[in-house]
Amino acid sequence: HATDRSREVVRSFMDSHPSIPVLLVAKDANAGLAQARNTGFERARAPKVMVMDADNAVYPLCLRRLADRLDAEPDAAAAYSILEDFGSQQNVRSALPWDVRRLCAANYIDAQAMWRTDAWRALGGYRDDDHHVHGWEDWDLWLRLASRGGHASLVPQILGRYRVQAGSMIALTNLSTADATAAMRARHADLPWPATEP
Repeated sequence: HATDRSREVVRSFMDSHPSIPVLLVAKDANAGLAQARNTGFERARAPKVMVMDADNAVYPLCLRRLADRLDAEPDAAAAYSILEDFGSQQNVRSALPWDVRRLCAANYIDAQAMWRTDAWRALGGYRDDDHHVHGWEDWDLWLRLASRGGHASLVPQILGRYRVQAGSMIALTNLSTADATAAMRARHADLPWPATEP
């Protein structure tokens, strides 16, 4: 449940652009990131869906470039691009191509990506049934994709932005990285995890 004016902004956009098909799904209670994303995917009518959170922004060509990549690579389940950080930190993220070993070592791909709707549905969506996954839903989904032999494709251009702020959900989630990693290792034991310290 948004505490800002986002509903009004979307309604205003819908009123100003009646020819663009937009579905506003407004909930009165915040059921969490996974449920919000899952609701969007479940109601999607398009063959491709873009995942964006409140901390994400896209540049004008982002959607076109990601869709073009999926059209050019029919075996890719998703496409993502390099993102530049803004806010309390300046850096880039999601800058490396798909690599399962690297993915097992760390979640280096942001959630901001364009998915094939059918690929997302085949994976069962984002998990919301395990507290170890809370805050790491995107990593869990990337690992499930890898476990099934799938992959995502990098568009090696900066096509979006990610806002870094000290009190964000991911900043707080990063405090429990060891627990999340242990849970992911157990859940996706078939993947090539790095050796652990004795």
